[in-house]
Amino acid sequence: MDAIGIYISHVNRTKSEIEKEMLYAAEKIVELERTVELGKQAEKELEKVRERMMELALEYASLKGDM
Repeated sequence: MDAIGIYISHVNRTKSEIEKEMLYAAEKIVELERTVELGKQAEKELEKVRERMMELALEYASLKGDM
């Protein structure tokens, strides 16, 4: 298929085809927004756990000589 044929087929898409693609895009947006939110929550949790690990490591280092 040549470039003109591809252009014509692209321009002549039906409303149904466009609606189907729009629905897919809308669903993908919602899915990605959820994923981004989960990532933000995980990042916050990760920071808390790292801080706790540092606290525990310092406490362990101070006790190590006592054993």
